[in-house]
Amino acid sequence: MHRVRLLSVFFLLLLSFQVTGENNFIINSGHSNPVQTFSRNGKILFSSDNTGTLMIWDTDDGSLVNKIQVSHMMIKELAVNSEGTRIAIVETDTISSFHLSVWDIKENKRIFSHKMDELPLFIKYSPSNNYITYSKTDWNGLRFIDAEKGFEVPFITEDYGIVSSIYITPSEKTLLFYSPSGSIQYWNLSTGKIKTAPIRTRKDLSSITITQNGAFMTASDSNNLYLIDLQTGNTLSTVKISEIIDSTIKNDSKELLVLYKADNNYMLGIWSIETSRGRGILNEERSFKIPYDILPSAGFTLVNRKIFLSGTNGDIITLSLDSGRASIFSDNIMASISDLHILGNEMLLATDSTIISLKSQLFNNGKLPEQPYDIRLKTYSNPFLENTGITANRTNFFIYPMEESRGQLQILEYGSFRVFSDTFTSPIISAEFSNNRFITLEKDGTFQDINATSGESNFSFTSYGINSVEAVYGDNLIAGRNRSAFLNSPLLHINKTTEEIVPIEESNILIFKMDYDPVTRTLYTLGFEQRSTGLMTVLKSHTGRGWELTDTILTYPGEDQAGSFVVDSNKSRIYLAIGNSGMVMYGWNGFTEMESSGHISERLYIHNDLLVSLNTDNSISIWNTNTGNNILDFYLLKTEKWIAVPKGGEAILSDPSLRGLIN
Repeated sequence: MHRVRLLSVFFLLLLSFQVTGENNFIINSGHSNPVQTFSRNGKILFSSDNTGTLMIWDTDDGSLVNKIQVSHMMIKELAVNSEGTRIAIVETDTISSFHLSVWDIKENKRIFSHKMDELPLFIKYSPSNNYITYSKTDWNGLRFIDAEKGFEVPFITEDYGIVSSIYITPSEKTLLFYSPSGSIQYWNLSTGKIKTAPIRTRKDLSSITITQNGAFMTASDSNNLYLIDLQTGNTLSTVKISEIIDSTIKNDSKELLVLYKADNNYMLGIWSIETSRGRGILNEERSFKIPYDILPSAGFTLVNRKIFLSGTNGDIITLSLDSGRASIFSDNIMASISDLHILGNEMLLATDSTIISLKSQLFNNGKLPEQPYDIRLKTYSNPFLENTGITANRTNFFIYPMEESRGQLQILEYGSFRVFSDTFTSPIISAEFSNNRFITLEKDGTFQDINATSGESNFSFTSYGINSVEAVYGDNLIAGRNRSAFLNSPLLHINKTTEEIVPIEESNILIFKMDYDPVTRTLYTLGFEQRSTGLMTVLKSHTGRGWELTDTILTYPGEDQAGSFVVDSNKSRIYLAIGNSGMVMYGWNGFTEMESSGHISERLYIHNDLLVSLNTDNSISIWNTNTGNNILDFYLLKTEKWIAVPKGGEAILSDPSLRGLIN
């Protein structure tokens, strides 16, 4: 039996209009993941990464001016209007979801979102900021979007082919574009008619850059760099160079900057552009070796005679065109936290080198810290030296390796770690304490029932494709998995005593997250379901003796395997973070929006009256579940110093020297 709640509609409306709130404090730290793309406006640099974070920098003093969580998905393209007040982004999961969104930078507010079919070849504002243009890889794939309202404007209705690069005159009356079939075309945007016959030129060119006056372009193929006259299509100059990654022409149109690879090194080359009376030549002036590992797909941008590139760890690298000196412009100062757990008045955090203990009355009675001594920090060495998970029984914390090491549960007691259980064959994905036992799941699909007193395995089962395991009533377990031809269900009911395995009827193709409410004997699942409108991320409840009663609580368009939820069985509530919707609570009266933290949640935890979120940027957000208020954001630095920001209060610093990191 399957039912659908109408409250799903409310949730979808909430997703459509909610935007991430503004942060009162900005911590001057770089990206936690590699930068995917850059843009600029004057001295202001814009950078974005695959967690949907947009950062805005002042390149004069290196300060972080603003940080906006514009999406939960990767940002692959950026375009800033000429006034520097609006930014267009392309957010994507790289599979089925592609959206062009426009944001008001000062208000941290999304203006509109426009659905796309694929990742565009480019996005660009028109000179007067009236339109945003982009092009698909399809025939007649050029699109003009009204920059204020988000609707499509059909400027050209005739056939014109595939467009890979454009130039619009300052008056916005003439459009020039290059087609990879080997043609340059001029169109009248007032009439929608072509102005002259297509001009033949070289085919299949890439890394196209057009001079500011629209007279020339530089482009490349697999072996050469070209200077081309856009009025005749003639090649004026050729430079033999391969593996070109990105290029740009300076605003004065006198120099071409090219990022390329030679002899396994990344290089920046500078060529002067000399043109006169239909003739032109590219003269190499100098080149610089970039002494850092970079992410070439992010390209580069030029600001005040410095280029900015993406490092491989989230840092931004700058290279001076005058001296050739390379340096780090920004780097990520946050500790990378793989997991956390709370027990009593103590929260334990795991990084790949340390285990951090934080003790505070906040975790006991909800009292917010007021002074640095209200949070006491202690550091342990991480015995696994990799991403580490944390769980706990009623009295002790346990840690386990999640990446490469063979699984092991180690207990923290008397100030040190010791091996508690060593019955595993591969890294552990999860370990949950329930009824004096640990239910563990390993990377190879093995899950075990571990006695929480002796550390011995009471039960073990292996099945390919299992993503999550949940202990339910009695001796029963539920496994969430990928649907397969052998077992045409993503849910398995397993009885440990009889070892009987029963597939549960379920329409999802995949279940990746589960949680069980023992009070109401309700199993909640998060997974993917294929519907006529496309793939959906779906939260469901399952009840009944054979879990045959299924309610669809919400549907979210697209795939969001990073979505997270947690059940608070004491209050019969579900807390959910999916997409870019912020935090919502689902209870007997439907959905309630909670106060925004300005971060994207990666994992959720319940402790007493606190909801705790480990976020994608490695910050930690804490809510009071009685009020729905975001009461604290916590930042742990690589130096093991910390910053705690109570909502509406002054930042609390473990060290006064951190004051300079807050904007």
